[in-house]
Amino acid sequence: MRMSERRAIRMTAAIGALLVVAGLALIGTTAFQLWSSNAAADGAAAELRAETWADWAEARRRAAADSGAPADGAATSSTVPDDPDDGETIGLLYIPRLRDDVWGVPVLHGVSAGQLDRGVGHFPGAAMPGDTGNFSLAGHRTSNGQPFSGIDALVPGDEIHVRTAERWLTYVLVRDRIVGPRETWVLDDAPVDGLPGSRVITLVTCTPRYSTKQRWVWWGVLQRSAPADDAPIGIGETMPSGG
Repeated sequence: MRMSERRAIRMTAAIGALLVVAGLALIGTTAFQLWSSNAAADGAAAELRAETWADWAEARRRAAADSGAPADGAATSSTVPDDPDDGETIGLLYIPRLRDDVWGVPVLHGVSAGQLDRGVGHFPGAAMPGDTGNFSLAGHRTSNGQPFSGIDALVPGDEIHVRTAERWLTYVLVRDRIVGPRETWVLDDAPVDGLPGSRVITLVTCTPRYSTKQRWVWWGVLQRSAPADDAPIGIGETMPSGG
């Protein structure tokens, strides 16, 4: 084999090795970025959840001390304001089938990066939790806490629990669909023909994973509304004292 041929072979091998190293470095960098964004989001969500429980406990203590205010949150509709501030926490989300990822995740009003980086976002203009209409939520599937990473594991009949300051709301999933990113009709008050009930919940996330090409949407209907001290089975024992 001539010297020039050996040099060419070595050059090809070197280039191949560099490409492999570059590819591994890119994979490693991407994996680290995903891990760090998830870790940061999980920490922010945990801090916000603790603040929310503390605020609710204090509000209930004040209500109990005020003889003219109900202390049991007996109203049927939601007790959060009709027009919450941007970024305000309006509830905590629990999905038993996705317990590892969605267990006390804050629900913040708004769907900007600032909200989705700390929990699940509530679409502006959507119904409030427990109210008539479509209570519509969006969450990441791949990064920034990825609360909806397991959306493909959900099935009809799964329960979705939402805790507000004074209520526990339980929705039951009915059906799902994969749609384009511009199909905003999924947030309508009656998004799908035949969807039972007038109090609907919608979960929206990107699909497939690591892509924003489409949206995976789940719809459910309100099945149960109860005071804060009447938590669904399997959740009450996890609540902080005073919550």
